[in-house]
Amino acid sequence: MLVNIEKNTKWWGMSTEDVLNALQTDENIGLSDKDIKERRDIYGLNIPSRKNNNSPLKILRNQFASPLVILLIFACGFSFFLGKYIEGYFVFFAILLNVALGFWQEYKADNSIKKLERLIVDNIKVIRNGKKEIIDSKYLVMGDVVFLKSGDKVPADMRLIHQKEVMLNESILTGESLTVSKSPHKISEEVSVSDRVNMLYAGTSLENGEATGIVVSIGANTEIGKIADLVGKEDLAEQPVLLAMKSFTRKLIFFLVFLGIAIFVLGTFRGEDISSMIFLAIAVVVSAVPESLPIAMSVVMSRAANDLAKSGSVVRKILVTQTIGTVDTILTDKTGTLTEGILRLDKIIPLHDKKEEDVFYSSITCTEALVDLMGSKPKVLEGNSLNRALLSHLFSKSEGKDVYKNVKVHKRIYFNSKIKYGAVVCEYENGDFYLNILGAPDIILDICNESQELKKEIDTKIQAEAEAGSRVLGVLQTKISKELALSETSIEKILDDSNMFYQGLLSFRDKLRDGILSSVKNLHINNVDTILCTGDHPGTALSIAKEAGIVEKSYLKVLTGKDLSSMDKDRFEIEILSCKVFARVTPEDKLRILEVLQKNGKIVAVTGDGVNDAPALRRAHVGAAMGSGSDVSKDASDIVVIDDNYSTIAQAVVLGRGVFQKIRSVIVYLLADVFDELVLIGGALLVGIVVPLGALQILFVKFFSDIFPAMSFTYEKSHQDHFISRPARVDSIFDKDVKIFTIVRGIVSSMVLFLVYYFLSKSNYDQNIVRTFIYLSFATYILFIAFSIRNLDRPVSKIRLLGNKQLFFGVLFGFTMVILSVYIPFLQNILGTVSLPLIWIVWTVVIGVFNLFLIEFIKSLLNRKNTYAS
Repeated sequence: MLVNIEKNTKWWGMSTEDVLNALQTDENIGLSDKDIKERRDIYGLNIPSRKNNNSPLKILRNQFASPLVILLIFACGFSFFLGKYIEGYFVFFAILLNVALGFWQEYKADNSIKKLERLIVDNIKVIRNGKKEIIDSKYLVMGDVVFLKSGDKVPADMRLIHQKEVMLNESILTGESLTVSKSPHKISEEVSVSDRVNMLYAGTSLENGEATGIVVSIGANTEIGKIADLVGKEDLAEQPVLLAMKSFTRKLIFFLVFLGIAIFVLGTFRGEDISSMIFLAIAVVVSAVPESLPIAMSVVMSRAANDLAKSGSVVRKILVTQTIGTVDTILTDKTGTLTEGILRLDKIIPLHDKKEEDVFYSSITCTEALVDLMGSKPKVLEGNSLNRALLSHLFSKSEGKDVYKNVKVHKRIYFNSKIKYGAVVCEYENGDFYLNILGAPDIILDICNESQELKKEIDTKIQAEAEAGSRVLGVLQTKISKELALSETSIEKILDDSNMFYQGLLSFRDKLRDGILSSVKNLHINNVDTILCTGDHPGTALSIAKEAGIVEKSYLKVLTGKDLSSMDKDRFEIEILSCKVFARVTPEDKLRILEVLQKNGKIVAVTGDGVNDAPALRRAHVGAAMGSGSDVSKDASDIVVIDDNYSTIAQAVVLGRGVFQKIRSVIVYLLADVFDELVLIGGALLVGIVVPLGALQILFVKFFSDIFPAMSFTYEKSHQDHFISRPARVDSIFDKDVKIFTIVRGIVSSMVLFLVYYFLSKSNYDQNIVRTFIYLSFATYILFIAFSIRNLDRPVSKIRLLGNKQLFFGVLFGFTMVILSVYIPFLQNILGTVSLPLIWIVWTVVIGVFNLFLIEFIKSLLNRKNTYAS
């Protein structure tokens, strides 16, 4: 029975024999059925935990997190308590519509993600009871001896015990795009994950060679499992806009309570019945709640999610559509996000009088890959990333297939991590024979017979390419006789007796994706900083950051995870805020960097595709995972970028600016009638005249003048001035200027309407006509100002009337319904209205137009002030 195995055992610091003894297994026999059952009973199946799946019930529960929905629930309860069933049903309908829209969008997005996830059963070869067999990888246990070949995904954390030409892709875990070689030898215990050359980690993949390993960790105890657990423990960052909305709602509740108390006190002071005043105060407060706001915001977010989907981003959490426009910092991964995630031949540097094609074709003779030549286009079935890059470049040429077929290799030394080069004796099409070597450029520099001066020159070129973030290979060549090539003489012997000449260098890069430079530049223009945070080499990170335009060509500062771990808290924060390139960082490092940025008021979006990115994706204000990334990273994200393109993320940020402006316009518009209710009702009570508006009239106006125009704002086209600007500030939803605009507009417009009512109430006109006229004027000017509030930064004269047809017809529909409520007997009985002469209708339009010009004047003053300030 397996006992005393600690979770944090440093297997890489133990010899192969010690590992086998500790796990009580045998590399030639494997585990017995009894061992397997005991270990599975203790440690369970080899399945990573998935903690972030959204059930329909959880998605539904999320819809009630909005403070405005909570306020509406209280308003609904009060309405029914007071016996105001029509008002209660109206508010209940608003709640249902809001919840339904939000639920449908998140549920649809969640299903979209599930369709992206591939449910693949990984079969793996193991030895058990002395026999090799194929099993489902989820049934692996600690101590299993596993056999891997090129193309296999590593199913669990394993200690390597045997290997043959192994090249492993660990980018999903470490962020490094280059494949790494492995060795079974014992190493120091104090090394990072990326430097543990005798470990194979779950989720990584074998790109070349064969390996035998012992399973040392499964499921949640693997490195990937630990990161997934870190994701589960990490608290979500509260959405800034949601926080602002909570603050706004608290202030609104305070204001409405004050409004209700003021109405009650004024009525009581006049000697009105106390119970009637309580009823009226509560009714006015309930009716003043902007029931349409959650509905309109849900529509804004839903349409934003659809727009983002069209641009290549699936929204997993609909609230993030409110936040994208506030982002001022993007913490981005490198591999697969800024770069293609595929190593390609970037540059050929010939030496002596050689041509680029001479160097390239010499390297092709040394490639070690399995190639399918049967189809119309050759296909590389097996091979490390460098071999794939060389052959991909070859087969992109029309003559590539013929060149590859005509290479005749007579002798070969396979590349291995000990000598760090491969060599071939080959015959060219013209009948000449050559010894070609392809390998680590600095190692083969010692083999060649060049002068010391030329060696220094070559070494300088090698260092320049390495500092630029490239992976470099060197090519040596010498011509030999046919007799020597076809003899029994070994390559080692031929090499000892020959003068090898350095033919040239090959430089490989994981290239930038198309459009990255322009995207980073556009974000910078829009005052959004991009920070590179990768597990890759510092030189590579700095080179890519310069190439992408993240930093200037003269920029030199790069901080590594090792640098960060040696800093005290104060210095750590100072250094983070002054650095734009981080390399060799762990998931924990990335989280610490993110937390410092957030602590200092930054609204941060994080991008990534690997398991190592998941904790930061979850903690960020906006987490953007790549569509081809790991399931863990997608589960932790807010949006999934289907095309894996950073340009799509940049576009999403810009689209978010327009979303923010629409939300602000919706809020300002829906608050427009609150002051009118306060001034009209409070003023009437204060001066001792009949209250002009009833609760049902207010609700009727709010339904037809609020919902349809407010939802129409979501169709407003975003203007360029939303883009070339600062990121939308969280507090700018209801900032100082918006408050001034709302209060001044509300007081001035309301006082105009109240004074009209006051003088008409003292006249000889039929008071039923007067109150109906005020009701119609109240509704009309609320509808008219929608054309001004649709864009708070531009005058209505510069906005096409039919530029938003939904708004035009929404206002027309609202106006028609209000007119009908004055003339249809059924609605007259419910609302207490009477038919108006035509001249009174004309005057309501005049009042509406007057208020529209008044609002435009106030808006122009504020915009002029902001223009001078900027």
